[in-house]
Amino acid sequence: MRDHGVLVAFTEYNRNVIRLEPPLICEKQHVDEFINALDEVLGRGIVKIVKDFIKAQIK
Repeated sequence: MRDHGVLVAFTEYNRNVIRLEPPLICEKQHVDEFINALDEVLGRGIVKIVKDFIKAQIK
């Protein structure tokens, strides 16, 4: 998501929840951009997502 300019983090108590950072105060355009970015990232598949995440941590 960082590649799309979207800051996200897992919640401390539930790793199945994605927290948007900073707090979500936005217009429809921002929501549309987020949905497009999330759709593109999830469309890669879990294996590619994990590989990209690990690669980003090593840099």
